[in-house]
Amino acid sequence: MRYAIVTETYPPEVNGVALTVQGLERGLRARGNEVEVVRPRQRQDVAQPHELLVRGVALPRYPGLR
Repeated sequence: MRYAIVTETYPPEVNGVALTVQGLERGLRARGNEVEVVRPRQRQDVAQPHELLVRGVALPRYPGLR
């Protein structure tokens, strides 16, 4: 099966959501699934083969979040 996981946070960020998403990705891969992670590009980022890095978008009422 093929999965796309879309997330606003992912390692190298260290927080509960980032680590949970990474665990989900690894678990799906371990079961033979294809997984693509779609996430915002961070400074100095280099995409891994299974990642699609996108430009962040400002959200109304959340100016600090992109």
